[in-house]
Amino acid sequence: MAIRRLASVLFKESNILASISNYHSTLFPLDNYKEKVWRETVEDKLPDEISKLGLPKSLTVLLTDTVRPMGRQIRLWKEFLEKYLHYNSGEEIHFDAPILEKLQWTIAGAVDYQKTAEELIRSDYMDILKRYRLACLFCMENYIPMLWKELPKENKRHFYSKKDRCLRRGGMGLEFWWPYIIKGQESNLDDLTRSYRRDQITFHQYAFQCSAERGNKTAAEYFFQKLTHEEKHASLMSTTRGLLTHQYTTRNYADKRFPREIFSELLSYLLSVMTPEQQMRIFPRTAVRSFGMVSGMAIARHILKHCRPYQGFSS
Repeated sequence: MAIRRLASVLFKESNILASISNYHSTLFPLDNYKEKVWRETVEDKLPDEISKLGLPKSLTVLLTDTVRPMGRQIRLWKEFLEKYLHYNSGEEIHFDAPILEKLQWTIAGAVDYQKTAEELIRSDYMDILKRYRLACLFCMENYIPMLWKELPKENKRHFYSKKDRCLRRGGMGLEFWWPYIIKGQESNLDDLTRSYRRDQITFHQYAFQCSAERGNKTAAEYFFQKLTHEEKHASLMSTTRGLLTHQYTTRNYADKRFPREIFSELLSYLLSVMTPEQQMRIFPRTAVRSFGMVSGMAIARHILKHCRPYQGFSS
């Protein structure tokens, strides 16, 4: 844990921040080329910065091995949020040092997307539109009403619309749902989304499933808590099975947006609210296929830990 804290401090060094700022993923459409540019722009400069710390050789090696995967977390986060905030705005988004300094980390050495977003929302480094969209993406109901009041009228008209294509974006278009939610008009959302909700599910079930399909753990957790006890039982198993099997893990990933690598956090949450019996019903059917489909060992580690104490859910 201490070495990860040291690594997080290293990423706040001015030279490293400048290198990360200079990495622009939108210029490189191919993932392999993005990784190459990231190595040349950021990773290759890390050893020099580490050597300046004057650490014993063993700690230098350990820190070097730690900063590389943490740096990759920054790259994925930066690519994701820059693309998300660019979408529909037409504005090229490139995070500079003041924004990158707000990065928050979990104890496991992963970027904490929600806490980082909260830090950015509370700062003045982003304009009101970007802060509103971030708050909606992570269902920050304590901030959204205040940010909504500050939005220009033209933005309010855009988000508070009844355009079918906007409302269908689910876990990645929450800025179109939240105006109805904060106005106490969720029944309107139920009506507006009824024509394309599958299996006659309720709006909250649809919101939970959409958020999960797109890897938005925070939104999935928020809407899951809005479900009745019966709705939770009905949606939890089908949604988790979908995430673990061919339905979501192997088709075109562009419609999900959140990095594939953080799906393990979402699956860990879904498993934690299952009973042991539900967990065992999930794994005999899906475990073999899912291990081969989901990238990285992170997902495997979470699956192997699925039998941790059952948190359950309230009715």
